[in-house]
Amino acid sequence: MSAHRYPMRALAGDYARAGAGMAVVLAPLLFVTPGPGMITILGGLAMLFFLFGLHTWRRHLTRVEVTEEGITTQASARPAPRVSIPWHGLSGLKLGFYSTQRSQKGWLQLSLIAGDAKLRIDSTIEDFDTVVRRAADAARANGVALEPATISNLDAFGLTAASDAAPEVKVGMRP
Repeated sequence: MSAHRYPMRALAGDYARAGAGMAVVLAPLLFVTPGPGMITILGGLAMLFFLFGLHTWRRHLTRVEVTEEGITTQASARPAPRVSIPWHGLSGLKLGFYSTQRSQKGWLQLSLIAGDAKLRIDSTIEDFDTVVRRAADAARANGVALEPATISNLDAFGLTAASDAAPEVKVGMRP
């Protein structure tokens, strides 16, 4: 079994963005008498930053456990739900790359599906490679059809992506 958490260094920027956004949006309310339109707009923006902060907090509380039987999220507090996916029941795997710049900088997000259970894990979690490798092995064993973008992203991990719907593809590590 391996346990994985989102380290504080990976979440600190998101906490800072949520706090700074709330401060910038709510600061005008301290210096002017707001009208209904201003309250609506600034209140809506404040709610978005609050929800982003809550999402970051939920990730902070979450621990992902990978075992031979499956993958499970555990939370140290109530707001983060528990999700459990047995490897033998894995029916969907997607590894997406997201970037905010035109350069190669960005992050990966692993999405797993088994029946009604869905789990998303991003690459800022500790030892993300281990989670991806185990999930790819389960997808291969279950004959899960993979999208071309997922196969290309698995390429970065040096994994062979194979399923019934796709021919076996040998992939190597991206620089």
